[in-house]
Amino acid sequence: MKRHKCSLPVLSIAVVTLCLMLSIVGCGPQPKSLQGSQDKSLRVPKDESLKESFIAFVRHGQIWTARADGTEQKQLTGGKDSSPAVSPDGKTIIYTHDDTIFAIPSAGGNPVRLTPASWLTGSGWTPLFPEDSPSSVLIARDCQQPSFSPDGRFICFILFDALNKAVTSTPHWPQGIAMMNSDGTGEPTILYKVDVMHDEIIPIKCPCFSPDGKLCLR
Repeated sequence: MKRHKCSLPVLSIAVVTLCLMLSIVGCGPQPKSLQGSQDKSLRVPKDESLKESFIAFVRHGQIWTARADGTEQKQLTGGKDSSPAVSPDGKTIIYTHDDTIFAIPSAGGNPVRLTPASWLTGSGWTPLFPEDSPSSVLIARDCQQPSFSPDGRFICFILFDALNKAVTSTPHWPQGIAMMNSDGTGEPTILYKVDVMHDEIIPIKCPCFSPDGKLCLR
């Protein structure tokens, strides 16, 4: 009987092939799972800056705050509230309550009305369009969607002259943008006004300041 000798090159190829097969079926080193791993280098890093930042949002008509990572949720107001905006220094939140602009400390506390008390009635202020809005049809001046200037010194917002539709014979929707001091002092300044129904213009939405604070955009 003849015996066949296995040459060294053939044996080496066989060993390499066997190692490749073992690696493919899982005998080689395997990647570690990120979840539950004890290797710190494989853990998803936690953004430490999220601990110092927070958001304000509306839940069931109430203003709430939370850390940017979703933790430490806190209720600030009681209801009928909307459009929260956080001051640049993070200390104050402005928002709309019953069509009036209020401010409240972001840590919680007593809200303070910023827009004039006279705007809650139909007298004591000048309509946006006096010729179309005599005092006999004025109900109140409504305010919505406040926004801070970049330096936090001012706020801008939308205002509406609420009219008694049962009295006025000319249906229209006076609307404008106003700016005032963020601490509520002084009188608001009307920056822009439009009679939406008459001019057939799209209603104003979400006014805000330009990054340099020199313009109020809509």
